Amino acid sequence: MERWKTMIDAGWFSKPGDKADPADHFKSGDAAMVINGTWFNTSMTQRGLKQGEDYGFFFVPNVDPALPKRSLVFESGPLCSLRKAPDAAASTKYLKWWITPAAQEKWANARGDVSGNPKVKVADPELDKVTKEAASGGNRLVLRYFEAAPAPVLTEALSGFDKFLNKPETYMDVLKGIQKVNEDYWKSH
Repeated sequence: MERWKTMIDAGWFSKPGDKADPADHFKSGDAAMVINGTWFNTSMTQRGLKQGEDYGFFFVPNVDPALPKRSLVFESGPLCSLRKAPDAAASTKYLKWWITPAAQEKWANARGDVSGNPKVKVADPELDKVTKEAASGGNRLVLRYFEAAPAPVLTEALSGFDKFLNKPETYMDVLKGIQKVNEDYWKSH
């Protein structure tokens, strides 16, 4: 939090509550970097930016370069259908089709993104390179905080981060609040 505060104090982040799409900040030159997933590629290309010419991808290095593997944060997303759908069998059949390489290749490549299905051929050479590097043995995958934290702790943290971004000097109060909710949660779970 202290490191994050020094970066906020230095003016390295957009203002809290800014409604502009990060890609617009990037295109205008107001931002030098945007931390996002491969899905952000679509936002860039929709603004007429060319990958390899106007922007590229890189992995954020570890804070501690002595660590044996680079930590990569990943997120998960479930595929869901209604248990009480009008035609549950059709829903299941559709979901099974949806995750096939043929369906995912059309969907992901039309969006300029990658698929969660590792059998899908990635059309974009830079995204293909990023995907292969992410899957290499030199990385340690770390589940994103959003999925890793229990719901009450996450709720407190998100509220606290909002407070911190607007008033960076409150970081210690924010950390204490998150710690209290965390301790209370784990006492009964």
